[in-house]
Amino acid sequence: MEEAEVTESQETVVPVEEVAEPVVERPPGGADDLSVYGRKMNAEAKKAREEATALREDNIRLQERVRLAEEAKKEKPAEKVYTLAAVNALVASGQLTRENADIYIEDVIIPAKAKAVNDAEKQRTRDAEPIEAAQKEINDWLAAIPELRNDSSEVSQRAGAEYQKLMARGMPHNPATMLTAIEKAHGSLDAHKKRQAMNELTRQNGNRMASDAGGGSIATNGKIDMSKAPSTLVSKWDKLGVTPEARARQFKIYLDKQKEAAGK
Repeated sequence: MEEAEVTESQETVVPVEEVAEPVVERPPGGADDLSVYGRKMNAEAKKAREEATALREDNIRLQERVRLAEEAKKEKPAEKVYTLAAVNALVASGQLTRENADIYIEDVIIPAKAKAVNDAEKQRTRDAEPIEAAQKEINDWLAAIPELRNDSSEVSQRAGAEYQKLMARGMPHNPATMLTAIEKAHGSLDAHKKRQAMNELTRQNGNRMASDAGGGSIATNGKIDMSKAPSTLVSKWDKLGVTPEARARQFKIYLDKQKEAAGK
């Protein structure tokens, strides 16, 4: 059989698929080195806070289990110890000799009373130690953030919300749980104090540099006017606890990049 001729109109046309250009996803919050570094440090700090909080919660639960176990031991029936009055009554009725009664009093009754007093004192100390330590830290928080005393303040309500969450998860109603709630809401007290100190140093440094600068970002003496730093940078510095010297260096890099971008 002869092959049929293929006309130009009968040729098969294979469609060519258009390949879309790959979309390059950029991280939120900027892709510059300072932004990437800030996000990395924020993530690491958050992870450390979460691990510390989880450890504190585990310790509180362990303390509560130990307390309950010790209370359960107390509920177990102990060997009966006769009172002094009961022993004397047995002597009076002729059921026990005076000699044996005195031996029982010295060997059993007196040590049992001493042990009971000593055990009670030890238990009070064990129960009080973690609570007193937590209350002391809470007092330090109240001194650092007086708004925590005001139930209607935003900082107090945040801590209160965390406290309710912990209570719902079975945590005991005591200062140790409240301290955990405060730290979940506001981070560690040391970090908070460092931020306060850095903010004060930055404010003082910024005021001094502003007077040197005469209104510009770079003073005639080469110092940086930190008061002109963008609020986004200041916020990152505050969260990371960046020193005033490092802030000045990073702000200079930022200004240099701005100049380069403006010159292009």
